[in-house]
Amino acid sequence: MDLEYAMIVCFKFGFADDLVQSLIELASANWHEQHENVASALGTLRSPLSVEALIHLAEWVPSYLEFDDARALAVKAIWALDGIGTAEARQALETLSRSDNANIAQNAKARLSGQPD
Repeated sequence: MDLEYAMIVCFKFGFADDLVQSLIELASANWHEQHENVASALGTLRSPLSVEALIHLAEWVPSYLEFDDARALAVKAIWALDGIGTAEARQALETLSRSDNANIAQNAKARLSGQPD
């Protein structure tokens, strides 16, 4: 619950750049249910250091999100990768555009083409 409150405060008042490493660690932690907010926060910060964590969030389905066929977590990670805009982030989008999951592939292709979803 503390993480949820911390995320609310940060979304209200802003994320400090020095939170990037903590958010990267939270991306793969399985003790919380704030992964969508983590992806959004990393997208806000646009740090090239977060590319690997965002790839993980785009590909991973935490057990508490198994019901989500729309793959909202993956979509948020894809948008965050697009916002980073580095060659490494673009390569990640190209890889995700070939995903077996049609929703992930479609969203990655849309980001690569600059089109809205």
